[in-house]
Order: sequence, then C-alpha cells, then structure tokens
Amino acid sequence: TGLIVICVLLVCSQLFTRPLVKQIMKPVQYLTEATVRMSKGNLSQPIAYGCNDEFRAVCDSFDEMQKKLRQSIEQKEAYEKARTEMISDISHDLRTPLTSIKGYIKGLMDGVADTEEKRQRYLGIAYRRSCDMDGLLTRLFYFSRLETGNMPFYKKDQNMKQFIETYVIQKQQEYESKMDIELSFEPGCEDCCCSIDADQFSRVFDNLVENSLKYAGSDALRIDFHVDVENGSGGEMLRIRVSDNGSGVEPEKISHVFERFFRGDEVRNSKCEGSGLGLYVCRYIVEAHGGSIGAENNGGFCVTVRIPVTEKEQVKCTRF
Repeated sequence: TGLIVICVLLVCSQLFTRPLVKQIMKPVQYLTEATVRMSKGNLSQPIAYGCNDEFRAVCDSFDEMQKKLRQSIEQKEAYEKARTEMISDISHDLRTPLTSIKGYIKGLMDGVADTEEKRQRYLGIAYRRSCDMDGLLTRLFYFSRLETGNMPFYKKDQNMKQFIETYVIQKQQEYESKMDIELSFEPGCEDCCCSIDADQFSRVFDNLVENSLKYAGSDALRIDFHVDVENGSGGEMLRIRVSDNGSGVEPEKISHVFERFFRGDEVRNSKCEGSGLGLYVCRYIVEAHGGSIGAENNGGFCVTVRIPVTEKEQVKCTRF
C-alpha cells in the first residue's frame, strides 16, 4: 500500500510539476531571447510579456532598461556626429583665413603692394584673418577643456554692479564704430559681491552678446543688461538678465538652447552658422559657479543667470 501511495504521489508530482516548470521557464526563455537580441544589436524589439503574474514586473523592467539603453546609444551617436561635424567645420573654416593670410603676405613679399596704401590694406586684411583664426582656435581650446572637464576657475570676490557696468561700457566702445548696436546697463542693486572668475564670466557675456549678434535678426540691435538680487531657498542670489530686441526663439525649442551642439541657426532666424557650443559654455561656467541659467522669450531673446551672493560680512568686493 505504501509503495502504491508513493508511486501515485510521484505520478501526480510529475503531472503538476511539468506545467508549473513550463510556466516558470516561459518568461526566463523570453528574457534569454531578448538578451540574445540585444547582444546582436537589436534594441528595438521589446519582450511584451502578456501574462499578469509575478514575472510581469521583471519583463517590464527589462523593456524599460532596453529602451533607455537605446536612447542612450542614439544620443551618443548624435553627439559624436555633431562633434565630428563641428571639428570638420572649424578645420574647413581655418583653411580659408590661412589661405588668405598666405596670399596677402606673398603679395607683400613679391612687391604686388607697391604703394604704402596697398601695403597697409594687405596688412590690415591679414591681421583680421589672423584674428578669425584665433577665434576658431579658441573655440577648439574651450571644446577640449569641456570634453576633459579641465576648465580652470580662479574665483575672486567681485563687485558685480561695477563688473557688469565696466563690461558694458567697454563692449559698447568696441562695437561703436563697427555696427549699429546699443548696449545698456540697468543696476538694481549696489555693492553686491559674488565669487566669480572674472575672465570666465566675461566669456559668458561675450557668448550671450555674440549669440544676439548672430541670431537676433534685428537691424538696430539693442542688448540690455539688468542686475538685481532675489531671495532663494539657499540664500540671496544675484540675478543677471541679458535680453535683446530680436525675433526670439521658437517656444518648443527654447528649452534646448543650452544643450551641447544645439546650433543657433536651427532656432533663430539667421543664415549664420555656429558651433552650437556658445550657450552650452555659458551653462557650464554658470553651473561651475554654483548658479543656474535659463532662457525665455520676452520681447526678444532673454537669458537669466543666477549666482550666489557672497556674505557681505565675510568679504570686501574688488572694485574696478
């Protein structure tokens, strides 16, 4: 009787265990097949496990992981493509001024410029072309620093009202004889100190002004600088608003303007081409100072920079 009972139990065990094992191994088989597909580079086909059991969450998590991995690869490929295009564009752009410089120097050497007026004109053109090359090489230099994360910062407490006012005056003098552009400064605070790298923050303003020059699409360009202090959750923040009277940015694209390689000519009404790094460099520098940067359309394109204010009792501001 005991042997019969044991045999019956074994048979029943086999009858019930086999379907159970099959049911358990089904999602495992799905996962195995999905892993094989992924190893072959196929990241577009999800598992799509239809049963509503304990394995549903595992398979859904696998599909989500596969989706994020595919998005990451696509972003990396787009980044590599944009980086290659930028380096290729800069390399091509370097050849044009270099050829021009060589041609005008050769003209001077061969005596083609036989009058003082011609010699001065040739030298002036060669100098401007060399400045163009310097700008292109600076872009490559900053790009390499950004790529390796080795951008140096030498911070010092600055009186931001005087710092920005001095920058606007110098920039206005620089553009006064070149083009129809007006820069203005409206201070909303006095003796406000921030710990900044003066050279790097000047580059932030340079990039913002250059961005407006390229893409504003306005014949009589006006760029306004406004600075004030606001209270944030982490303490007082200096708010710097740089706005122009241009055509602004398409609303659906304005959130992307600070992304790496997001070209301005895709956003604003202009035929000018850029590297797509100007505003990205601004964000990098501002965030390295513990601040934030954002953009909006407000009668034109407006960029708002926020950086922490240094405690007044601990510092003495550098004055210009």
